[in-house]
Amino acid sequence: LESCRSPAGDAVKLHQLPPADGLAFLAAHAGRARVLAEWIDPAVTNESNPGENRDDSVDLFAATAPRPPFDATFVARFRAAQLERLRRITALVKLRLQELQATSRDSDWTRCRRDLAFVVHCTQANLLRLDPALDPSDRPAESLEVLA
Repeated sequence: LESCRSPAGDAVKLHQLPPADGLAFLAAHAGRARVLAEWIDPAVTNESNPGENRDDSVDLFAATAPRPPFDATFVARFRAAQLERLRRITALVKLRLQELQATSRDSDWTRCRRDLAFVVHCTQANLLRLDPALDPSDRPAESLEVLA
């Protein structure tokens, strides 16, 4: 197998993995990126202080926020704001990785300061948990108190 790169750009040597005859995934997770994209609170405008200057137009926790069932216009605006926040976070992380790479003296990534924590606040704003009509199933709707 060829080497590939991690999301941070590090080389991953797949050929060093033990051989396998097959691989089966059962009840596979959708992936952290997808879950985060669907659950992240788009009202956060400042990653350093998530409670400051929140965007009221998409803030589920605001007193004036729309309540389920959510209309298609609100859902579209909410999803677009989630994507915009994820793009801002990605830009911050990439900038931080560049700063770390610029100050690193060792080419071995395991010896570098490349594993610093980057905390992402407010990741419980999942519309599907509040409005089952958006993704019909037999699960009951949850309250904002459960999400908070």
